[in-house]
Amino acid sequence: EDQATGQNWWVMKREELLSEYLDALHRLGDHCAALQDLKGAMSFYALAMEKDRYREAAHRGVMRCQMLLGQRNEALRTYHRLEEFLNQELQAEPSRESRRLYEQILQGKLPEAP
Repeated sequence: EDQATGQNWWVMKREELLSEYLDALHRLGDHCAALQDLKGAMSFYALAMEKDRYREAAHRGVMRCQMLLGQRNEALRTYHRLEEFLNQELQAEPSRESRRLYEQILQGKLPEAP
């Protein structure tokens, strides 16, 4: 047990490994998107979303892929689920970057690649 934090060393290690795993999922999603494999990219972003619902970048990745795949309404629903989740859990709004992507999608503009 770490006397300074009162936590077992493995709790901190688990959090560190989870963060590395989520970062890797996001990089894989970005890589697939760059190769125009939008369904593959979306699966990596969605997996990251499932593991950490607070990670807005994963939500944005899914939204971008949905929009580029012609699933505009689904992209809007993804944003609204994020907005509702953050409001319920943190009494917070999505980030400026997430709101900007939402506005682009509302206007029917294709988003930039990640």
